[in-house]
Amino acid sequence: MKKTLWNGTLKELIAFARTDPPTKENLGMNAGMRLYKAVTAKGIKDGKALDGRTIKIYRYFQDNVFGKEAGIDKEMRLVETAASGGVERRNLFPMIGAAGTAKSTIAQMLRESLEGTTGFCIKDCPMHENPLKFLPRAEREKLCKDKEEGLGIRPPDGKICPWCAKRYGEVENWEDLPVTEFVFSEDKGQGIAIIGTAQNPLDADISGLIGSEAISRLSSTLASDPDSWDPRKGALFRANGGILEIVEMFKMEAKCHNVFSTVCGEGTVDIEGIGRVSGLDVFIVGHSNPDEYKNFESRKGAEWLHRRVSVNHVGHVLNCQDEEKIQRKLVDLSTFEDIHKSPYTYEFLARLGILSRLTKSEKVKPFQKMCLYAGIPFDGQEDIGISVEDLYKEGQDDKNHVREGTSGLDSTLLNKIINEALTRAKDDNCLFVLDLIDEVPGFLKSGHDATVKDRPAEMNQEIIEKLVPELKEHYRQKCYKDAVKCFLSEHQQKLENMFHLYILYCNNFCDNVKLATEVAKREEHEMRRIESRMDIQESGKREWRTMITRQVARSESKQLKDFPKAHKAIEAIMIKELEPLMMLTLKSDKLSDQTEQEKNRGVLRQQLIEMGYCAKCAQRAIEVASDTMRKE
Repeated sequence: MKKTLWNGTLKELIAFARTDPPTKENLGMNAGMRLYKAVTAKGIKDGKALDGRTIKIYRYFQDNVFGKEAGIDKEMRLVETAASGGVERRNLFPMIGAAGTAKSTIAQMLRESLEGTTGFCIKDCPMHENPLKFLPRAEREKLCKDKEEGLGIRPPDGKICPWCAKRYGEVENWEDLPVTEFVFSEDKGQGIAIIGTAQNPLDADISGLIGSEAISRLSSTLASDPDSWDPRKGALFRANGGILEIVEMFKMEAKCHNVFSTVCGEGTVDIEGIGRVSGLDVFIVGHSNPDEYKNFESRKGAEWLHRRVSVNHVGHVLNCQDEEKIQRKLVDLSTFEDIHKSPYTYEFLARLGILSRLTKSEKVKPFQKMCLYAGIPFDGQEDIGISVEDLYKEGQDDKNHVREGTSGLDSTLLNKIINEALTRAKDDNCLFVLDLIDEVPGFLKSGHDATVKDRPAEMNQEIIEKLVPELKEHYRQKCYKDAVKCFLSEHQQKLENMFHLYILYCNNFCDNVKLATEVAKREEHEMRRIESRMDIQESGKREWRTMITRQVARSESKQLKDFPKAHKAIEAIMIKELEPLMMLTLKSDKLSDQTEQEKNRGVLRQQLIEMGYCAKCAQRAIEVASDTMRKE
């Protein structure tokens, strides 16, 4: 249901605000406050950054921006700073980072947070200014600050704009000033604006910021007449009271940066012939790449503006599970969403991206570091004597002039790789993970990679010659293991029985149960067969058996899956026992075996389909498993 907007006089608005807390709060909000309230309305919870800091997680961003919690936390702290009303409220708030680090997505979502919210302004004001600015300063200060007889809010800065001064300057009594409620809208140029494009930031010239002469009125108005100027063409004026996003901020011409200096310092803009426009209230969020920011930092003559820049450095995602969410989201937005993707397709893409972004550690291997960052368990994890926080700080030491997360394959590039692979997969309506992996070297060598210049040549070479082959072998083994797992699923009860027998034998051993010599030897042989797969030494068997029996006694389910170490060992033994059947199904070439082989393969295909494969990629997985067994 469409809301009816409030209309009336300034006197009526003040009277209404005295009895309506939301209206009073609205009149006292600056741009930063308005933005902070819009974002936090969705909720906040506490979280942890990789460096161990406690940060705030803003639910507003959670379904659209992944792995950027620390960067968003920093950005929202800057918004909160602007909301405080101190001198920093007029700073420039740029996000600096390489392509594909979600800078523009975060900025876009900040803009969109204000869409549909409302404020109050002088009727027909091109800058939708706070109507309390029409009050003489002394009366304004008294009305706003007096908590008992007034409103008890922060008074707005500056004078009314030249256009309202011309239109309403003759109003004898400020109480009669016409006031209206308006809706924040980017399309209507009310409190939200964006300027510049990533393709050609220089399109954002000075007129894009402050407007230009109103050509249709030049013949009938003087140059000093406010109506000779069209402020609605200026992004600063359209964004007044809300947010202005500036694309590639530091590529803009020097004249634009001079405007930022006066806006940041005094909240004013000087327009030739018209005079000074004061009391601008805009949260300016920009974004740019690191090289352009470095150029800006070294630019002489802009030192004063440097002090007004509050930078938020945004890096690439370092959690492979977050990168996987990003790639799923991007593909779901494309026309390829209906093409089936085999298991591990997104996982591979995410891990390729993360592994390319990590700096080398002296303490752990890249794969281990990737797992630690994502909270994924792996073999040998308990033996690693370094915390995630220390590992992350090690990666930020900048020893090789490359901070972790500032280089590597970005999310946009990864999406281009999978899109090319999906284009080729259209006929089969299925993308198999190994086909995607094969796509990577060709893409990186093809010249389609616009970000190749941002990475050292040796990094690209290592990705193509080392990282991609290692990941390909890793996922070949995963497909093989999936086929093996399907064989095991038919023998799950045997696995459970073997485990329960093992625990029974361990209990007999720990309780010193008297057994016949042959029985005792057989039980000891079975226990050691399993324990050798777990690297349990002869000297440590008593301690291990005592521990596992106690764990099972305390466990509610007592199922094998709840004891990973034993599970892995018993599975390995069962796989060895099932090897003849697996060979018959996967690699036998004897004519007499083919009927039985096809029957078993049909069962295997169905089980793989239940694991997330389709009929086509299930067949591919069986072929991979067959090739693996041949090689072994």
